[in-house]
Amino acid sequence: DVVVGGLASGQVVMWDLAEAREAHKLEKALTDDSSEEGGANTICAQAKIFSAVDHSHKRTVTDLQWLPPSLETGERNKFVRKLGQHQDQFLTIAGDGQLLVWDVRRAREVLEQELGKPKGEQEEEKKDEKKKKDGWGPSLKMPLTHPDSGNELAATSLILDVPPAEDAA
Repeated sequence: DVVVGGLASGQVVMWDLAEAREAHKLEKALTDDSSEEGGANTICAQAKIFSAVDHSHKRTVTDLQWLPPSLETGERNKFVRKLGQHQDQFLTIAGDGQLLVWDVRRAREVLEQELGKPKGEQEEEKKDEKKKKDGWGPSLKMPLTHPDSGNELAATSLILDVPPAEDAA
């Protein structure tokens, strides 16, 4: 139910379609619209969260790939195998020479923190946000450099090939 996308600004945005579906069901029930075809069945979802500008790419996001449910970044910024059914992390690249790893769970934590605060505190924090540079950011940043020259690489696409886990038997 989560959709993520990269923007020309270098930021990443997340939508929650589950909430949009629920809102659509309520609206449809209130208007007593029983048609099954056309625009009445189109759901509109507002963006839930944008990544912090200071923690995002410096150029347009050119590709995004979800990590398979069996893989995630762990401690010490290494990719580790896990037992899981949920895809919680994804990778983005841009022309700024960085590969960023994002975690949807972290975005939800940031949202919960914002929603749990009184209105006055939220407005106060919005003013201080530029100073703090907090917000949803990547869990890992990896510079992409040429192995021989050390020059920054401006990647445009990402191919993720994860070999299957070896059996312990």
